[in-house]
Amino acid sequence: MPKQFDLIVWDWDGTLADSTSMITNAVLKAAEQVGLPTISSQAASNIIGLGLREAIHALYGDIPAEQAQALATQYTANYYAGEVKSLYLQVRRILLLP
Repeated sequence: MPKQFDLIVWDWDGTLADSTSMITNAVLKAAEQVGLPTISSQAASNIIGLGLREAIHALYGDIPAEQAQALATQYTANYYAGEVKSLYLQVRRILLLP
């Protein structure tokens, strides 16, 4: 079969993956991991669209720089760990993922 396309580009957010849940879950888990107060899922989802530094400030104000860095590090690890799990079921099936 001849190749029909040189490149196919997909939009990630909301097309292939539930990025809202991915971000929200990563924030909530990271806060717990670094010992910050629990926030609601709604509060965590309200920071979507902000840069990470601005998001941390919006959620926790002026926390110590070390704690903000620990939160950012944990958030990043949690976010990437959740990538495959956040794919919509139909996408997982197409890609033959468990």
